[in-house]
Amino acid sequence: MNARRKMLVNVFKLFDLGLMILAFMIAGLAVFHRGGVTMTEFFSMRVKVQNFAIFSLFVLVWHLIFGFSDSTCLAGFTSVVVRSLTS
Repeated sequence: MNARRKMLVNVFKLFDLGLMILAFMIAGLAVFHRGGVTMTEFFSMRVKVQNFAIFSLFVLVWHLIFGFSDSTCLAGFTSVVVRSLTS
């Protein structure tokens, strides 16, 4: 792999992780706007170690699933389909 391709792959990995974190934030905002939690209650919540561990596990699994793929996002559609069908 040349340096530019490695950089693009790493940027896509970070982008994927960022999308997952954004999805968690949007879900939190949806709960907040539904009226389930006030702003004061939200900021007064303590983050449990268990909740942080679950979130970290989600990030790790997401990275293992999407981070170590052979950069199929940079491949053409037909090559991805052929590769999926042959595996």
